[in-house]
Amino acid sequence: MLSAQAGTEELRDVAEMVGIELVVIDEATTIPALRDHLRWGAAYHRLAAGP
Repeated sequence: MLSAQAGTEELRDVAEMVGIELVVIDEATTIPALRDHLRWGAAYHRLAAGP
């Protein structure tokens, strides 16, 4: 879903309701921080899935 009408908070709410990860890329985002965020998210999902 991509919409210019919905703000970040609304998109966060939708992502939480449907159980998906939301990655916000804005003017404060740096490539190293985004890369780390995605790696930590992937690690979390692997661990949460269990053996």
